[in-house]
Amino acid sequence: MTIKKDKQKVLGEVFDDERIKTFLKFEAPEGVSTDFHLLEKAYRGMKIENFDTFLTFFLEEGHDINAENQEGKTLLAIAGEHRHGDDYADALRQHNATQVITYTEGFSPHIMGIKEDTTAPLHERILGTWRMLAWTRQLVGSNEESDAFGPDPTGYITYAPDGRLIVLALRSDRPRPSGSPPTEREKIALFDSMFAYAGTYTIESNRVIHTLDASWNELWTGTVQTRFISLNNGHLVYTTPETVDPMDGKLCTYKVTFERA
Repeated sequence: MTIKKDKQKVLGEVFDDERIKTFLKFEAPEGVSTDFHLLEKAYRGMKIENFDTFLTFFLEEGHDINAENQEGKTLLAIAGEHRHGDDYADALRQHNATQVITYTEGFSPHIMGIKEDTTAPLHERILGTWRMLAWTRQLVGSNEESDAFGPDPTGYITYAPDGRLIVLALRSDRPRPSGSPPTEREKIALFDSMFAYAGTYTIESNRVIHTLDASWNELWTGTVQTRFISLNNGHLVYTTPETVDPMDGKLCTYKVTFERA
């Protein structure tokens, strides 16, 4: 492993707590975030075990672990770009550093100006709530494509840091009951115009696997649903293996596109 010269100078030193705390006293150059400057100095000048201790002291003093440099990058993003930065990136994450999609001022998330951190692991990039933009299906055999849940469905999916998720989708032409309680016919129409489940999720390479422990349709409860996943320009896109449409029983594949809510 090749170590930068500035790190070579200090690796032979004894880094007790008092020595580590001296890295909190550096002054940043003009125009540079003080918090980012302190993080970068420690990153370049410490072994990983000392860097981890430094982060504890850094946060205890109220500093921002997600501070950015003049190019808008956090130390987590920078460490992720370096060949030997993985241990430092892991330490930053363990101290709750995050790398989220940021947006250029004046633009909404789903149009222009999106800057996405592609160095962050996929399990971090999907965290949060996503709003459905489109849901289409393609029939196996005929390749006929149509809206899976009518035009302009309302839908959300939320991935939580604890490994749980929740999904809700509604048709845009969902009927409004004439009163409360709904009639039997209205109850059927309401059921047929929704799709919902909750459970846990895991990430494997280019796919997310949903394990359902509750659903709008008990036939789905306890099942495992695989979604091939991609993230591009602020959009989360799902495609599925061949599956049976729970609404009409036809064999098909799905494509679902989301934006950040």
